[in-house]
Amino acid sequence: MPGVQSEATDDRFSPEELREVWSVLSHAERVEGFLLLPRNEAEDLFFSLSAAEQAAIVLNLPEGDRRSWMRLLPPDDAADLIQAAPQPARESLLALLDEPTRQEVQGLLAYAEDRAGGLMNTRFARSLGSGSSVPTASTTCWSA
Repeated sequence: MPGVQSEATDDRFSPEELREVWSVLSHAERVEGFLLLPRNEAEDLFFSLSAAEQAAIVLNLPEGDRRSWMRLLPPDDAADLIQAAPQPARESLLALLDEPTRQEVQGLLAYAEDRAGGLMNTRFARSLGSGSSVPTASTTCWSA
């Protein structure tokens, strides 16, 4: 009818609201709320979570969504997520990564989590190139 507008309500949580109630939600409710967020807001929330919380989200996502969320993470964060996941799920999470990233993550996983190798991010060193001098490499790495 002319002049009559239906009121559309938006029942979605904002990422901030979802984060506020996160600790009282079940795993299923967390995933449900996460999936209701627009992708850019879901990414912001995902990056604010601990590795263990990220693992719980990824493992409870529909099969088709797991790959894109794992591939969104830099290798050091993917390694942290895999280490935080239950042992039986680790291989399946690793298999979601592309081959070069999987190899890098496997290298990071070879180190204990609290040792230098387990804490490092190899992206800076690779971005220098083979022609970089030691002073340039030092400056680049220390400023990062």
